[in-house]
Amino acid sequence: MYKREKSLNIKGSASAVCNNLSVNVQPDKDRITYAVVHKSVVNITTSSVDGRNIAARQVVCKEQSSTASCIIIQAKIVTVAGRQILVVTSQKGIHMYELEGLLPIYAHTLPEPEPACTCTLAKGIAVLLNNVITIGTYEGHVMVLSIPGKGNNIQLVETLRNHSFPISALDGIGDILAVVDERGQISTWRAGQPFEKLLVGTVGINPSDCVTSLVLCPNDLIACSTTSGCIRFLSFQTCCTLAHIDAHARCITSLSIAPSSGLILSTSEDSTVRVWKVARSKSDLDIKLEFSEHIKDAQLQGGAFLSPNGYAFAASYYDSSELVFFTFK
Repeated sequence: MYKREKSLNIKGSASAVCNNLSVNVQPDKDRITYAVVHKSVVNITTSSVDGRNIAARQVVCKEQSSTASCIIIQAKIVTVAGRQILVVTSQKGIHMYELEGLLPIYAHTLPEPEPACTCTLAKGIAVLLNNVITIGTYEGHVMVLSIPGKGNNIQLVETLRNHSFPISALDGIGDILAVVDERGQISTWRAGQPFEKLLVGTVGINPSDCVTSLVLCPNDLIACSTTSGCIRFLSFQTCCTLAHIDAHARCITSLSIAPSSGLILSTSEDSTVRVWKVARSKSDLDIKLEFSEHIKDAQLQGGAFLSPNGYAFAASYYDSSELVFFTFK
């Protein structure tokens, strides 16, 4: 179904964190931008759509009012309010940058933890309504940030408090938000003033398991991946599990959705990248493995489709400066 294409080398390498590849495609500008995290640095690589004219930049994440760097948990390039913004979450807080020029436009320091809490972090980034960014925190909260069309007047307009464990992943489509924490509790919300909580459910994982990624799929489905290599599919209307597949032998590090084709991309520490076709009828959920490729000596850490139809995708892997690419045959 797919064939491997020429790789692209980035400045720096990829850390062993989940969802460690973000892609922003701008066909009108003949530009694709990739973001990969290495410790306290985000490696930004921009190329033309054909893979030429490559330029590399780096962003170092530091604590506010300090020269000390902090470990980055996730970096994601989002299109919001007509702007391209790099959102970076770390053990200490949240930073945002204009992608063009990498100018800092927002910073937020996480509150000090309770004595029983062993660490702090922010994780999970999603865009709603074209002008809202939502970000999860170690407290189980979701910060709702309003983004203006220009300038740095970014405001925290609401905090969603529903979860008791650190947020693991978020995804949003239109005015709908899905949130899952590390223990598998899931909640759905509708954006508004204030946000409306729709449903609460559970992914149904073992106590030793943990959710690593979440995507909203066509046909009102939610897909969640876990550290045990499982993908669980839930109904958006009920938050009940409809099906699960043992997709990989080790931790799944990322999921990506091609919304116009119903394809789901999964990457794993087992060095395998897979593409799944998901179709739903009134009574059945049909899940088919469309493509599988083992990448030798590559602990995959992130993957992303490059188009809504899933024509091509890229993947990153641990301790490597190489991005691998696949396209339809």
